[in-house]
Amino acid sequence: MSDRSSDETASDRVARYVDEHASDDGFSDMPGVGFPGGSSLEKEIQVDTEKLEKNLSNADPNTSRRFITAVILANVGLLAVSLSLMLIVFRSSFDVGGVLLLVGLLALGRTYQQVKSHRRYVEKKNESEPETDAEEQSNTPAEHNG
Repeated sequence: MSDRSSDETASDRVARYVDEHASDDGFSDMPGVGFPGGSSLEKEIQVDTEKLEKNLSNADPNTSRRFITAVILANVGLLAVSLSLMLIVFRSSFDVGGVLLLVGLLALGRTYQQVKSHRRYVEKKNESEPETDAEEQSNTPAEHNG
């Protein structure tokens, strides 16, 4: 400690050590470090984001709405059922636990109804469009043979 001044704090010593031993070499190609020019990872993320936005804009709004509703209901149902069982088993709180169990089971039941409803929607949609698929399949072998 004789070579250091008494005014130097621990943070000053750390800063001096970092200045002496750290260099930009080896870190310039790391993603997310913030060096100018960006990185290949940032470019890949940008491309993936653009693809996702395009796919989401092309999605059927009815399917998107049903999916989001089913996810929210499933999460609420699982949380409520789990919490209710813990309240009933560990705290013997049958009143609050029973209400949460009922809410959770209703949410999970509604999730099941959403899934069944969506399957019927998809089946109806597929039944109304088989003519185009059959025409494409009948034309495809003729193109390969001729």
